[in-house]
Amino acid sequence: MTRTVLITGAAGGIGTALAASFASAGDDVLLLDRDEAAVSAAAQTLQEQGGRARPYVCDITDDRSLGHLRAGWRSEGVRPAVLINNAGIEMRAETGSTDFLERWRKVMAVNLDAAAFLTQLLIDDLAEARGCVVNIASIQSYAVLHTANTAYAVSKAAIAQLTRAMAVEYAPRGVRVNAVAPGVVETPMIRLAGQDPTRFSRFIDRIPMARFADPREIAGPVRFLASDGASYITGAVLPVDGGFLAM
Repeated sequence: MTRTVLITGAAGGIGTALAASFASAGDDVLLLDRDEAAVSAAAQTLQEQGGRARPYVCDITDDRSLGHLRAGWRSEGVRPAVLINNAGIEMRAETGSTDFLERWRKVMAVNLDAAAFLTQLLIDDLAEARGCVVNIASIQSYAVLHTANTAYAVSKAAIAQLTRAMAVEYAPRGVRVNAVAPGVVETPMIRLAGQDPTRFSRFIDRIPMARFADPREIAGPVRFLASDGASYITGAVLPVDGGFLAM
């Protein structure tokens, strides 16, 4: 049966891999991102490959804009059955620096507040479909990888606990809530880190599998948690980290 899957931060990286994975399974994918050109291009690529994909431009930190989107979907008969809270940003600042508070608020608004608000905004639709939520946490839900990265680490730790709290709250309504905690994923930012051999080695040395994840390797576990095969799993935070947290 075709489901409607909503993915935030869908214009690149893990988000694009998630969209491609769900579209390849025959789901109707709604791609949500603030980058109009990138999200439109991502949706067009999926459409050209035979997938059902629609792009939507929205700042997920704007509650009113999200409300308008949801109202538009309802008027069109669109009811998301799966919500993937993937959007996230990282803005480094040392605690006590002049820009710490501003960056803290921006990171929390995107990484935590938007996930909580969008989930509660769509909970009636998700409950009607007996659907599910998969949040994208991080190994930084458990371990701090960098200095001057307090806001990001705290936001991802909070996402892990939000996952558990919402799982307990929404289980009586038939909605499962889980999370995937990726390790270091191959991205343009990580490729830049490779230009600094010392920094690159520091990452690799902490990973037993001695490599970074391909974004598609994050999409597989997310698809599993959103599938009937995970029908008795809720409140779980699944590390997908090449063994990083086992060290």
